[in-house]
Amino acid sequence: MIGPLSDRARGLKIAAAAAALVLLVLYAARVGPAAHPTFDEARRDPAAFAGREIAFGGDVERPVPGGFVFRTWDGISVAARGTIEAGQEGFRISGRAVFRADGTLDVLASHVYRLRIAKNLMAVLPLLAVAWIFFRKYRFDPRRFVFRERRGAEGRGVPERGEDA
Repeated sequence: MIGPLSDRARGLKIAAAAAALVLLVLYAARVGPAAHPTFDEARRDPAAFAGREIAFGGDVERPVPGGFVFRTWDGISVAARGTIEAGQEGFRISGRAVFRADGTLDVLASHVYRLRIAKNLMAVLPLLAVAWIFFRKYRFDPRRFVFRERRGAEGRGVPERGEDA
């Protein structure tokens, strides 16, 4: 009997989850740009975006009186009216701003990313440790598409029951 929780329905469950993920990605690709226009879109058609809220991002180049200049990820320098703390040159910044017809921004909210590399390492190292522990204890059975617990010696490559040494 094939029930919703049976091993025989595993492929169907995986296909349903993958289809749901694809639908969510397509929905975000269609609706996201309209809900959150970016600086690149506004730069292409300044008249249509003048006075509208947009999302921006890039690297802080230098502070200027009344604001700062940042370089977008496309390499364009943009003047923004808003405040940042001293000493943040070179840090990545993102946020929301009102686009002006002259190509400058009035910053509404921003975030400067400090110590990006250290934060990424702090997130990846525990993940690698958990993966290493997991794969020492379990092995993947491609025929049944499941992870099986290794037998003997705490998953250190000792042959499982029924296998030749």
